[in-house]
Formats: sequence, structure tokens, C-alpha cells
Amino acid sequence: EIPAGLAEGQSVLCGYATVPDQHGRPGGPTLRLTVAKFPSLSKPPSADALVLLAGGPGESNLLAFVPGMGSLVGRCFRAKRDVVVIELRGLFYSEPNLLCPERFDTQEAQLDQDPNNPRAVADDMDSICRCRQRLTNRGVNLAAFSNTETAADIVTVMTALGYETFDLYANSAGTMLAQQVMG
Repeated sequence: EIPAGLAEGQSVLCGYATVPDQHGRPGGPTLRLTVAKFPSLSKPPSADALVLLAGGPGESNLLAFVPGMGSLVGRCFRAKRDVVVIELRGLFYSEPNLLCPERFDTQEAQLDQDPNNPRAVADDMDSICRCRQRLTNRGVNLAAFSNTETAADIVTVMTALGYETFDLYANSAGTMLAQQVMG
């Protein structure tokens, strides 16, 4: 959803970026990442855009940052530069996503149980294995979901958007990814 105070095609541009599932094999399978660009409020904007990275690991960048982009904080981020939010590979709005409803259902069923109970641990591990099997049966290459590939995605997307340089704002686990991008 587009937050209040923003208009699709004006104050936010949304779309998809297609990236290789392994950047070392550019002719191989691809993934689709959702991208939201928030143009700067100043004209002309600074040449270096700002990429926002949430924590987690596994927190959706879109869910973490897009709702606030129409607020005072979002306007501060956009005061002098474009802001880009990329849904990282495997996360909620990317394709494929690695969501595991099998594990969620198991954990929900165990809310009233001791998490250290051997049966609960075994059930949790079983749910993880079922999720992994479902994803691999769909042809998802789980080895392609790493910080190295994700860092390459960010550079690829920003280059495709026309940015020669960009800055990173990250928190929690996003800081590990930011270090990988800068490496």
C-alpha cells in the first residue's frame, strides 16, 4: 500500500528488478525483487541516493520503511536525496520468497508449551525440513540466498536505476549486509 501523503508515480515509484539468482552465472535462473524509489524533495537532488536496510535477519525492508516515508521522518530522509527501498531476495515481497508457513503453524501450536521440550524441538525441526523440501521441490536454489548475492543485488539495482554512488542506512542485521555491500 502507498502510505498517506504519497502518490504512486510522483512521490513513490514502484516496480520490480530482475537479478540473477547467482551473480557469477548471469545466464542462469533469475529472481524478482520489489523496489520502491522515493524521489528527493529538493531539485536537483544529491547525486548519491540513500538505500535503507532493515534488521532481522529476514525483516522486510518494504514493511519496515515504506509506511513511514510519508511522515516527517520520511520527508527528512528525502529532503536532499532519493531514497530507495529494495525488498531483498527471499523476503516477503520478493519472488520467490522463503516464507515458511510450516514453521509458523508449528510455532503457533506450541505457544503454550515449553520450547525446550524435546517433542517441541523435534516438531520445530520437522517443520523446517518440510519447508526446505517444499522450496527445493519448487526449484528454489537455497544456496543462492546469501549476503554475498544480496549485496550484489543492491549494486545491480542501484546501477540499473542510474546511480553511480549511493549511501546505506542500516540497522541491526542490515549492518552486516551494508558491510558486505561496501566490501
